Amino acid sequence: MDFDNITMGQAKEIAGLLNGTPLATTANHGICIVVADRGHVWVGLTRDDGDYTMIYDARIVRRWGTERGLSQLANEGPLPNTKLDDSATVKVARRAVIAIIPCCEAAWKGK
Repeated sequence: MDFDNITMGQAKEIAGLLNGTPLATTANHGICIVVADRGHVWVGLTRDDGDYTMIYDARIVRRWGTERGLSQLANEGPLPNTKLDDSATVKVARRAVIAIIPCCEAAWKGK
């Protein structure tokens, strides 16, 4: 790193490391199943944004409709017995997220 020409973001990262405060991160995960505490399960376009996980076009998974669990749903997309709610944007505290399961995007496109 060229310390004579650092960006503001790099300066904040260094300050966070020095004072022991982890920086909020941003990451795009694509289409994922998100499992949160209290039994909430959503599927949608997922992005970590600071202290929150944002789920765009999020649909609550009411019934998995699978024989082999959430992994089957993630890999194969919604099946005939799968029940999904209408979509919305959901903002979930990252501390409440139990799992983020990447989905086969081709199986979920347009579903």
